[in-house]
Amino acid sequence: MGINRIVFNGCSYVNHYTAGMGGHDLAEKLGINKENICDLSEPGSSNSRIIRTTLEDCHNNNSSLYVIGITFIHRYELPILKEQQFQQINRHINDVGDLNDGITIHDIEKFHKLKTKFEINADKLMLIDTLYAYTSMIDSLLNNGHKVVLFNTAEIIFKYFTDDKDLEYIDRYKKYIVEKFNWYSNQYQLDKGAKIDETDLHRNHIPDICKHIKQGEHKYLNEFLYDYINNNLYV
Repeated sequence: MGINRIVFNGCSYVNHYTAGMGGHDLAEKLGINKENICDLSEPGSSNSRIIRTTLEDCHNNNSSLYVIGITFIHRYELPILKEQQFQQINRHINDVGDLNDGITIHDIEKFHKLKTKFEINADKLMLIDTLYAYTSMIDSLLNNGHKVVLFNTAEIIFKYFTDDKDLEYIDRYKKYIVEKFNWYSNQYQLDKGAKIDETDLHRNHIPDICKHIKQGEHKYLNEFLYDYINNNLYV
């Protein structure tokens, strides 16, 4: 296949998958040695972190297959920590670590409230921005001799803009984006019979599509990814 290395990236959904040996099992099915598996996924990750770390890996390694599960478009990062450049910021702001001098949790909370307020009617613009970032990433990967498949995990906003003309250009990338992000890996696995992770079972305020799949329950996702990769990336 010309590819002997596989890279996984995403948020906690992909991280649960790789922690449960899903990445190793897919690599084995594809004939890739376990020594050549790289996991860049990180719980709570934003799309900007996923794209940045993927591109960094792309420019520092030879031909690889990137398997990427995108996350929620409203997640973001702030350069607020002493020990690392960015901190992922989600809906709930908890203990974010050792902050840079002059920055307080109150500052972050104020920023988060204002950002949420400004974005309340900007879903389409944020979606378009995310799509341009991901398709540009695809171009970079392909131009550097890599292969890539992207899929949606649980971000349902795409279904509200399925027929929007401003999104038609991603048809050019249909080999690399599973059903233009209108396929949801979490829902697909649940429909096939995969179990929800015990930590999410009683979190009734979260819809099932947003709950984590139990680690080790990757059979159905890997069957899908194996077929998709072979039918679209190696033809």
